[in-house]
Amino acid sequence: MARTPDIRSRLECAGNRCESVTVLSYDTGMRLPTFAAAMPTLLFIGFGLAGCSTLPAGVSAAETVRLAAMDYPDNAKYGEDLEVIVTREGRFLHLHNTGITVKRDCVLWVNRQYAASLPLLAIGTANVVDLTTCVNRHEEPYPVGCFLRPDLDKRVVLTDLFDPATGLRHRFTTRPPRDPYSEK
Repeated sequence: MARTPDIRSRLECAGNRCESVTVLSYDTGMRLPTFAAAMPTLLFIGFGLAGCSTLPAGVSAAETVRLAAMDYPDNAKYGEDLEVIVTREGRFLHLHNTGITVKRDCVLWVNRQYAASLPLLAIGTANVVDLTTCVNRHEEPYPVGCFLRPDLDKRVVLTDLFDPATGLRHRFTTRPPRDPYSEK
């Protein structure tokens, strides 16, 4: 690449004395393309929006359609309340089954609007459900806030388990989220 001379003159003053100074520099002509300069910003936005995906994670299209076609079982009778404590941490629900009941092939209902398949509710604390696998009747995933959109977050207030084999609903104890600003 050819170097282009850049000649600039300026006036420098020190105390009562001023003199003209000529500066000669060479422009190499190597500048970052605008795409390369914008790359860090584009990467930040891209990775930030990846957490705000509106597609149900880990749910097949057929399963999403099946869950969306289901209505909340208002007319189903309540069975015994299961000894399950539901806590939320981020986008995950932790189902702590402290009782002796094991359930298979059930539907978990969150806030009476969002359904998720629950193949096994085992005894103990290993039951974790991703909230983005819960879909409503419009095939939309449960709204979970993310870094750039914390306002999307919706509280989990009520959780029920519907057992299609028995036709019964079972209530869970749903704990509110911890307030980070409260005293301990």
